[in-house]
Amino acid sequence: MVIDALVADWAESGKLYETMKEYGLTPLLWNDIASLYGYSKEEPSIEDFYLSVFETSLQHFLGAETALQADAYGLLKHWKDSGKFKESGLYRTLSEKAAEELSAPKHG
Repeated sequence: MVIDALVADWAESGKLYETMKEYGLTPLLWNDIASLYGYSKEEPSIEDFYLSVFETSLQHFLGAETALQADAYGLLKHWKDSGKFKESGLYRTLSEKAAEELSAPKHG
């Protein structure tokens, strides 16, 4: 999945997204993300998107109305269950960043 690669790259360097920008591919990316997940911002970013996915998942868990479509919850579940994200420690890193940014309590 392209979004997996972009999120993983963002956590490390962000070079992949910059390359996409150079080739004029980001409008297509954000149009697809808006249509799939309901994420639409005037100035979208990979960081804001992943934080929105985590926040939506928390809202979904709490039974609250969510900002993004339900597929965003599925995306977080995919990241959590992904061997690539799990084995590399990327899911833990992203979760900790999201908890810090969203001021969520940490669980042992």
